[in-house]
Amino acid sequence: MAAIWVAALLEFSVSRVFVISLVTLFVAGYCQISFVAAANTRIQTITPDHLRGRVMALYAEALIGVGPLGATQAGALATLLGAPWAMAIGATIAGGVVLAIRLLTPAVFGQPSQTSSTAATASAGTSHRSARM
Repeated sequence: MAAIWVAALLEFSVSRVFVISLVTLFVAGYCQISFVAAANTRIQTITPDHLRGRVMALYAEALIGVGPLGATQAGALATLLGAPWAMAIGATIAGGVVLAIRLLTPAVFGQPSQTSSTAATASAGTSHRSARM
């Protein structure tokens, strides 16, 4: 999904046709929304119940707080090189970061082994059964 996102952003950066630009932005937006939904679900799934609120607050702060930094970088590049180049450079950097994470920590892209809620329910059920016996 990340490769499609990067490809769509790169295509948008070189496109001069309005309809192609609309399609590539639609694809990029879909990929980005899918990523945020998947990341949100994964973080909530693997976080212990008693820490979930704190972890989600930190995640939201990181997700929203990084926007102004990226906007500053994109604006500076657009001023120096033009908007298409700024978009292409930003997409290339994002793709490189995703590729580096994929190569250095492949477990990030795997499936979580067990959810905290499932584990808590299973251990609670086991402890009640063993207490009854």
